[in-house]
Amino acid sequence: MVEVKTYTAVIERDEAEGLWNAHLAEEDGVFTFGRSLEAARDHIIEAAQVWFDTDDVPLRFRIELGHDEPLVEEAHKARAAAAEATAWANHATTEAVVRLSKDGYSRRDVATLLEISHQRVQQLLDAAG
Repeated sequence: MVEVKTYTAVIERDEAEGLWNAHLAEEDGVFTFGRSLEAARDHIIEAAQVWFDTDDVPLRFRIELGHDEPLVEEAHKARAAAAEATAWANHATTEAVVRLSKDGYSRRDVATLLEISHQRVQQLLDAAG
């Protein structure tokens, strides 16, 4: 079995020029830039394809942000925590709807108690089967 080498595309912001520079860490001759992060990413993919003369170059991307990296990491963590909290809230709401309905509360009363619409109560009951 042939092991395929994965290359690291390093992308960094050139604050003085307002551009994103990109290069392959393992190949000194492969470098490019873009006016946006997305453009730099596209350009380094194209540069690697030309360098290796193939359309399929396995790349791993490393974006270096320097002092701004913790800021981005914190935003990612916060969004992941929010998604987890949303999933838990949806689960808890569904459980409450099912239980309250089984305990004899009307759909409108369940809706009022949980501060959701009575239509949403019906949707959750239908989904819960």
